[in-house]
Amino acid sequence: MEHKNPPTIIPSSQFPTSEQPVVMVVDVMLRCKLDNQVMPASMALEHQQMHIKKGEDPCFVIETAPGKQKEEEPRGVI
Repeated sequence: MEHKNPPTIIPSSQFPTSEQPVVMVVDVMLRCKLDNQVMPASMALEHQQMHIKKGEDPCFVIETAPGKQKEEEPRGVI
């Protein structure tokens, strides 16, 4: 089975350098092989249970959304 959008590997040398740490936020998405529906991992169990109730045995393919840069949150001691 071919993926429509194969993962893109970006060498670390292509990322801009920064003195501050960079935090990447990546949403893990799952694609159901039965109905080709993509959903967040947090919804996958509910979706899988729906298929099980129908007597089906679904398989999921793990996919990731493109990385988004997250602002560093202030840290301190309270």
